[in-house]
Amino acid sequence: MNTPNNLKLNLEDFNNWRESNGDEFNLIDYLYSSLQQGKNHSDLFIAFSELFCPSFIEKEGYVFFSQTFSEQRFTEVKENSQEKVEFWMNLLTVDDFFIDDKQFRKKSKVFTQTLVESWTSKLKSDFPKKQFVVKYIWDEEYDDYGLTFYQA
Repeated sequence: MNTPNNLKLNLEDFNNWRESNGDEFNLIDYLYSSLQQGKNHSDLFIAFSELFCPSFIEKEGYVFFSQTFSEQRFTEVKENSQEKVEFWMNLLTVDDFFIDDKQFRKKSKVFTQTLVESWTSKLKSDFPKKQFVVKYIWDEEYDDYGLTFYQA
């Protein structure tokens, strides 16, 4: 069973669902069906939309991912990491999305790379006069996958 052409992953649940429902169905049909069957709450889709097309806030010339921003953390990071405030404030790991999955590493990598592309586009759109580095991160020691962004 083939998965979408941009994903070189074995999406077991999706493939099992297609086997039961027919090959003409796609990932969007799968999402809709899962929602209708009560597997996920519709709020989940809004949460994921914020992950793929995030909102940002500006503070003191810095730009931050709004979902993870807090004043307390900003103060702490600013005091401890004066040169890398945006790097540390915007760092997001994705491992928890795939923690019980046999393909944890592969899916974490693909997901992170997709977010890097999305965040890069959104930052360019929202801040056309600023230049950002959106960085894919894999921490070999902890086997963590994630991303961050900061102004160049």
